[in-house]
Amino acid sequence: MAEDYINTTISAANGNISSGQGSLSRNELLAKFEIATLAAILFFALFGNSVVIAVLKCCQQKLSRMQLFIIHLSIADIFVGLMQVLPQLIWKITEHFIGNNFLCKTIKYLQIVTMYASSYVLVMTAMDRYVSICYPLTSQTWTSKRVHVMITIAWTLSFLFAIPQLVIFSYVERDKTGVYDCLDNFNESNGNLRMQIYITWTFLAVYFIPLMILTFLYSRICYVVWISVNSREDTTKRNSKSKRLGDKDSFSTDNGSFTKIPRAHSRGLSKSKIKTVKLTLTVVLCFLVCWAPFFFLMVISSYDSSINYYTSSVTAIVTLLSALNSCTNPWIYLAFSGRFCSSRKRASSKTSFTINSYVDTETRLRACTEQMALAMKPIKEDDGRVLTDASADDM
Repeated sequence: MAEDYINTTISAANGNISSGQGSLSRNELLAKFEIATLAAILFFALFGNSVVIAVLKCCQQKLSRMQLFIIHLSIADIFVGLMQVLPQLIWKITEHFIGNNFLCKTIKYLQIVTMYASSYVLVMTAMDRYVSICYPLTSQTWTSKRVHVMITIAWTLSFLFAIPQLVIFSYVERDKTGVYDCLDNFNESNGNLRMQIYITWTFLAVYFIPLMILTFLYSRICYVVWISVNSREDTTKRNSKSKRLGDKDSFSTDNGSFTKIPRAHSRGLSKSKIKTVKLTLTVVLCFLVCWAPFFFLMVISSYDSSINYYTSSVTAIVTLLSALNSCTNPWIYLAFSGRFCSSRKRASSKTSFTINSYVDTETRLRACTEQMALAMKPIKEDDGRVLTDASADDM
């Protein structure tokens, strides 16, 4: 988990502060608080994300791309709970790592994998929203298969970038005390330089670079949405004197063609897209806020070990805040999921209504045309003379 990663500079594996020369006895009151909080975070992360997946699966038989991304974000948060929060909870209860070298490396590896995955799946979600809003025609060619490809890329990069964890952490004896623990090897020769390089790389790969990408994508999205809203307002003002033609069927009399103008339906789709942008932007902001203190503490402490205000309580708070991200995301999803289901149902019903209205109106128009043609058709008597309408005789 995040706190274990801070162990590279502040050894907090059992709630202690250490710089490689030993450890202080842990604060039992703080440890109990951490255990209770971690247990609550684990429960709500697993329960909340499971509910999100169940709600979206029951909402529609065929999920939209956005709903698929939400499911994958929930899956990533479930892995955060199982691979980060749960091991840390057990670690806090037992006060030191219980296992062997293989288990140590595996847990440390999967802990950082989930950090990468949470960040990269979020970036992929933002990329999908960017294409959907800024390039709607291109977005129409994107299918659910592309979503799975993007998610596969995110997880593949996560597994690759986490490989150094297998080398850094090992199950070794702690300070020749006879107690074995899962520790990093940054206390060896040139360990401080290697620690700074690795922490800087992790900060860039997990947080800073995704932050820059997300900032660019959502800046463009907000700009396009702003332009679209202003354009729609201008169009509404120009059409205010047309007796709400956008809400009615219109017919072109120049060439006799029939035209349907489903403006209300178009507005509904635009609002639905804007709601998805609000959802993903909220999730992104939550991610940035929850993880910013952790990465700040990690980077600063790796370059300036003389700073004394990094206490075990600060480390604990920063760690719990980062873990809280996987717990808060489900409630953000649930706050929007009902709107997604209802908006998709409304969009489907509006589409059906538009098609049916078109068919019904076209049928009525065709029937009327046929009746007029029959009325205008000349009628022959038995002797072959043609009877015409009285009005025709007058002409």
